[in-house]
Amino acid sequence: MDDTSEEFQALFSEMSAFVTDCMSGHDPSHNPAHVHRVGALATKILEGERTLHPTTQYNGAVVKLAALLHDIGDRKYLSKMNAAPGSEELDPTTMVQHALLARGATPELASRVQTIVSHVSYTTECKDPALIRRMIDEDGFVELGVVQDADRLDAIGAVGIGRCFTFLGAVGKKYCVDGKWEMDNSIEHFGDKLVKLEGMMKTATGREMARISRTATQITRNMHAPHPPKINTAIHQATGIQPTFATMADAQFDSALDLLRRLNPRDTKTNLQAITSIVPELTEDLLSSVDQPLEIRRCPQSNRDYLLCDYNRDGDSYRSPWSNEFDPPLEDGTVPSERVRKLEVAANESFDVYRELYYEGGVGSVYFWDLDDGFAGVILLKKGVTPGSQSSGEWDSIHVFEATDRARMSHYKLTSTVILHLANKTEALGDMDLSGNMTRQVEVDLPVESDASHVANVGRLVEDMELKMRNLLQEVYFGKAKDVVGELRSLGPLSDANRDRETQREMIMSMQK
Repeated sequence: MDDTSEEFQALFSEMSAFVTDCMSGHDPSHNPAHVHRVGALATKILEGERTLHPTTQYNGAVVKLAALLHDIGDRKYLSKMNAAPGSEELDPTTMVQHALLARGATPELASRVQTIVSHVSYTTECKDPALIRRMIDEDGFVELGVVQDADRLDAIGAVGIGRCFTFLGAVGKKYCVDGKWEMDNSIEHFGDKLVKLEGMMKTATGREMARISRTATQITRNMHAPHPPKINTAIHQATGIQPTFATMADAQFDSALDLLRRLNPRDTKTNLQAITSIVPELTEDLLSSVDQPLEIRRCPQSNRDYLLCDYNRDGDSYRSPWSNEFDPPLEDGTVPSERVRKLEVAANESFDVYRELYYEGGVGSVYFWDLDDGFAGVILLKKGVTPGSQSSGEWDSIHVFEATDRARMSHYKLTSTVILHLANKTEALGDMDLSGNMTRQVEVDLPVESDASHVANVGRLVEDMELKMRNLLQEVYFGKAKDVVGELRSLGPLSDANRDRETQREMIMSMQK
């Protein structure tokens, strides 16, 4: 549906009345005025992105409707709507879709708008940021980034400060800590959420608008900190001219991550060493946050190879999964409990078989550690091909999981990263280097009869995830590269291509007569 058509204007008018009816009783932080501000911001961002990315297809009708309806079904206010006289129990996952269908929208439009509305919120993204990024980058929901940015722009700057204090005054008592209902609760919210929003913007237009709006938020936060700086210092902190040590450290850490994402994953270790030599205080944070190609070491006790990572490191020593000893030796090194160690041994035996069947070689290691309500672990797999020769390649899989016990069930959260490097050098081709990494997440509840069930459950999760990621690499990433090469390289003579175009033009002209 064209967002300039009379049909759309009629639908939009009806949905505006629906929004006013649903939200007129909300406090001013989330009332219809907020929705219309978000709509205006979304339109401005859409115009900017269409200019910057003319080949990207944005659906203007979806953007405008999703911005208008993005707070319908907000769980903070749903109980009030359900309690209204004559209302039925409302399902926030289908409210928007049903409302659009009832007013004449097509099923495709209604479904797409509902999907975007269901994934706009800050809380939803914090639960699974990889899902939001995948929806925008791979699944084609480019409108989601526009609406998210518009909603977050209305949460920062002077308007965002006003909305934050308004929400506290209206319903904040429900969110008090230790029964305290103070203005400081709102100021704490700045650090918890508002100052983070600029870094979560998805569009270039939204990021620039957020950069301009952030000053008021940061000045207010800094001035009302436990040890507030002078007003000039607060302004300098907000504008970045004279940042405090904490602000500078955060900025340096973000910049380091941003830089590493743009460099060859094959050289991550070298790049990390270079960055940490310049800013040593970032060493621990970077080592625990950045996945790097796995290194191999031989266990002196068992004479078997194992993989090194941050999860089996204690200082400068690494624990072998085969002997449970540190190399170099460490007297007080952290080791898993007896129960978790037994699980670790069983998992290493199982994944050793998995490695041999799927990788036909390579090296694998599994490390477990204790948690308060369960345990966690990492499964590492590495396969290299002829390193140092003209053709070389490496595959590194890093699967980190948490298992939380819940009666006869266990909740698993798996985060998988694949680092792939392929290189070739020939006289005809020259140097070819294809490197990259990919991260995916999944959460699932599975039945547990005994500790052995954990090994089987994690094994199935890792196997399924690796199959999906391998297929995605093959079909999407390599497929796209092949298409690009095919478009750039002409296999037939140019004269044949010109003749085909001329024939096509003649056929079209004859059909138009």
